[in-house]
Amino acid sequence: MAKLAFNVGQVRHAVGFTEGEGYALPAGSTSELLLRYELEDGVVVDRYKGLTDEEALAAFAADQTERANTEQAAAVEAQNAVKTRLGFLRLFTQTERIALAASDDVVVKDFMLMVNLAEAIDLRDPDTVAGTGYLEFKGFIADGRAAEILAG
Repeated sequence: MAKLAFNVGQVRHAVGFTEGEGYALPAGSTSELLLRYELEDGVVVDRYKGLTDEEALAAFAADQTERANTEQAAAVEAQNAVKTRLGFLRLFTQTERIALAASDDVVVKDFMLMVNLAEAIDLRDPDTVAGTGYLEFKGFIADGRAAEILAG
């Protein structure tokens, strides 16, 4: 029976299968450290080839830390991209808000209706991006302001 094994504290965990079942370890593999291996196109590969188990553990920990930091940064970015209606409107200057409120432009009226009906405004939403771009194109906001607004 071939096995993959790993230790958690002092407890040894083995994942075994009989010959002909499961996946074979790469040729020449001597490590039983399970986290070294991953499945790519139906073949088990050593993610940390050339590293000792200790080095593989350190690399794995660094990978996990980087992944967690990336996920946390993405979550913060996503959270910052969603605004309340008031929060979204506060991204505009008072002069810009007054110009929008006084506008007879049907596209502006439609955009502002959508803003007022929304539970929240996602600055990455295609309608938000297009509407803000339209406001800049038509001169309701200055050149470059759409990017500033969409950046939050």
